[in-house]
Amino acid sequence: MKILYLAIAALLLNLTAFAQTAANPASATDDPPVVNYSFKSTDQNYLKFDKLMPFDKAFTIHFTEIPATISYIQVKVLRFNTDNINTKKGGTFTLDNLKPGTFEFDLAKWNRPAGDNTVLTADISEIIRLLPNTDYQVSIETGTERPLTADEQNALLNALLQNSAITGSVQVLAQSILSTQLTPPAIISQDKAAIVSLITQGVAQVNPKYKFKAPDDLKITAEVRDLNDALRIVLFNAADLKQAVSAAALPQLKTATDRVMSTNYGTVTDAEVAALTTLFQGIVTADAALNNANHGMVVAYTRNITNALPEIKAASKALYNLFVNGVTLPNTNFSDMSAPTYSSDFLKSAQLYVTLDLGYAYVSRIDRGLAYSGVNIYLRPIDKGVPLNHYSGWNSFGVRTSILVGLSLGSVAEANVRKGLIGDQALVLGLGYRIVSFFKFNAGCFVHYRYDQDPVITPNRYYTSLSPFVSFSVDLDAKSLFSGIGTSLLK
Repeated sequence: MKILYLAIAALLLNLTAFAQTAANPASATDDPPVVNYSFKSTDQNYLKFDKLMPFDKAFTIHFTEIPATISYIQVKVLRFNTDNINTKKGGTFTLDNLKPGTFEFDLAKWNRPAGDNTVLTADISEIIRLLPNTDYQVSIETGTERPLTADEQNALLNALLQNSAITGSVQVLAQSILSTQLTPPAIISQDKAAIVSLITQGVAQVNPKYKFKAPDDLKITAEVRDLNDALRIVLFNAADLKQAVSAAALPQLKTATDRVMSTNYGTVTDAEVAALTTLFQGIVTADAALNNANHGMVVAYTRNITNALPEIKAASKALYNLFVNGVTLPNTNFSDMSAPTYSSDFLKSAQLYVTLDLGYAYVSRIDRGLAYSGVNIYLRPIDKGVPLNHYSGWNSFGVRTSILVGLSLGSVAEANVRKGLIGDQALVLGLGYRIVSFFKFNAGCFVHYRYDQDPVITPNRYYTSLSPFVSFSVDLDAKSLFSGIGTSLLK
């Protein structure tokens, strides 16, 4: 028996050294696992994604047989009943604690090198770690994306004249100038989202396969500044005119200023400029008939306004042209997305994870060392290839802690003192904590029978007794209890 104990101790030392090597973050076990996916299918309209996905570690999806017609691949993962996003070590994102409801996580996107239709394979390396015991659905979106041809750009240009995408964008900026005191850069920043939305919708109305991608910088500051300067000349002089004009002419001034505020500057025409000019000149005529002492000032303010009106039209036209030729056309691509592929149903990972355990314990009340074997039951799946130092908080506790159930390898029986629960062996119950990937510390009790020591009672009377123990042990297996269940999405 002593020889057996020495052999077990030697095995523990050797496996501990191996476990420390396996737990080293720089080891080969950290290489991202690869999930293979081929586009070759008898049904080209639907390619089912039914691959096993790793959990708790980043992974790579390797695509093969990519059709030449595909210019990009976008992988998406959907998870349900989530709360918020946390960041793990090394900049790795998890889907832990997202807000309740469906959450779509867009993974890395592969784009075909321009003009190269010979590429048949691609790798998308993910920084996301899928969680165990979690429902996911995976989709692969593919499509064709290219710049518009010259003919397509001309057709788009002509079509934009018929919708309000560009004129609406000019009007959004003009209204902000008229209603705020913001500077041109601040106005652009404030209105950028509304402008991008208008152009995106307008382009899609022309052709649903046309996709507008707004640049970070619209580069319209100079044109917005020109429109801002011309409109503010009108506003400032109209305010001065209100103080100088005769009271009887104020209704005419109000009509003119209301017209200024309500004009659509995205479509302003020479006729609109002429109409506004007539309104303001009518104020001068009315004021002259009233013998206003400030009439000279009225004439000067009105002249400033009527001189600025053509400048407003010119600035609006320049901004319109820039939106079309400098913003919309260069940043619109033809994008034909094929139907995304989804896994056929929502799949769940195994609930429990079991490993075999071999250990050596010191047992109090028996007062000697005993070897035992058993199983470790983890309450979540474990990937032994993920170093323990990659986990934190409750995740770290979950992957390290297990329930131990086993039997002693040696006899615990002693005449008139105790007998085994199963033959001469004791049942081993306890909790284990992984120090490194394959080496554990355990504590619990040996369950056996103990004879009653009262001499009056018959020697054959005994009762169940517990003997506490502490031990070190090694996991000898890393198989999931439900590894053969075909409905498991995660391995």
